[in-house]
Amino acid sequence: HLAPDRRQSSSAEEDDDASGTEDGPDDASASDQVWSAIVEIDRGFPFDFVWPGMKTGIFRALRAVSSTWPAMGWQSEADLEATLRRSVEAEGAGAIARGLDRSQAARIVEHLRGELPCTIRLDREGAAAAVAAAQAAPTQDDGPRRERLRRRLRELRERAV
Repeated sequence: HLAPDRRQSSSAEEDDDASGTEDGPDDASASDQVWSAIVEIDRGFPFDFVWPGMKTGIFRALRAVSSTWPAMGWQSEADLEATLRRSVEAEGAGAIARGLDRSQAARIVEHLRGELPCTIRLDREGAAAAVAAAQAAPTQDDGPRRERLRRRLRELRERAV
C-alpha cells in the first residue's frame, strides 16, 4: 500500500535517511536492502497504452544498477510488468525495482528524473517479495554464453574494419 507519507521525492536529500516513512528514521539504514524505486502513472490512462512508451526508459534506468531481473527484485520482465500493472491500476503507482539499498534506488530515480515521476520508498513488503523472487528465479549461469557473444562481436568488429 502506497501511503503518501511513506514515499520520498526524487529530490530528497541523501542525508534525509528515512524521515517521512511510517517505520521511523532509525528503523532502516541506507544500506539495508529494503528500498524500492516507485513510478507514478496516471490511472486515467490504460496501462497497456502507457507501458510501451515507458518501458525502454525504465529498463535503461534499471540497467544502471544491475543487468538481472532478480537483482532488481523480480523473477522476470513479465513479473515486473504484471506487478506494476496491478499496483498502478489500484493505486496509481508501483515499484519498478525493490529490495535495494538506498543508493541503488536513488540511482534509478536519478536516471528517470525529467522522464517519469519516480520516488524512493522504504518498502519492507517489496523487499520480502524481492527475496522470494530471487529464490524462485532460475539460477542459470549465462557467463559462458555472454563470453561467446563478446568474442563473436569482437570478431565481427575486426572484420568490419
